[in-house]
Order: sequence, then structure tokens, then C-alpha cells
Amino acid sequence: MTEDERFFGAADEPAGASAEPCSEISLELSDHAPGQVAGLHRHPYEEAMLVQGGRARYAVGDEVIEAGAGELVIVPPGVWHGFEALGDEPLRQIGLGATDDCIVEWRDAA
Repeated sequence: MTEDERFFGAADEPAGASAEPCSEISLELSDHAPGQVAGLHRHPYEEAMLVQGGRARYAVGDEVIEAGAGELVIVPPGVWHGFEALGDEPLRQIGLGATDDCIVEWRDAA
């Protein structure tokens, strides 16, 4: 086996040539003005928020977590969670969900 075949697949079977999705992860980049709130909601899959800029206060179940740039907040499946952007600068975060389909249940609607 050549190095190219080891990393990229054999010439007659190109890497990524499949009808199946190659990932079951969703990614969302979001910006939030200072003071903006995302109400309590939950997902049937694990979710993580990676703070890129600003600060936020996250409610995750019974925990309250403050996080800033470079910090990661993990939310287990089915746990009610939400956040508030803190301070004077916008909150920028990347949301990662262990799914290829975004499913949200809002507590106010439950």
C-alpha cells in the first residue's frame, strides 16, 4: 500500500465516495449583543459551546458557569440550558452538536 492509499484511499475507491453522511456533527457560529439572552432549551444530543470572544453566563441544569474566550462549556443530552452575554463586548461562540440535524425544545413552549 502506498502512502497516498493509506491516507486517501485506493485509486479505485476515492476517499469520501459514500452515500452515508461523513459526519454527525453540527456547527453554528453565533454573535450576541451584550445582555442578549438565549432562554432555557434542550437537545436530545450532547452540545458544546466554545467561546471565541466576550463572556457569557451559562445555565446548564443546576449549574451556573461563566466562560470567556477560549473556554468550552459542555451540555449533556436532554439538559435544560441557556445563556446571557455579559460585559460590554459581543459574545461570539461556536456551538457544536453531536447531530447532523438541529433539534431544539424550548422550555417556554413545553
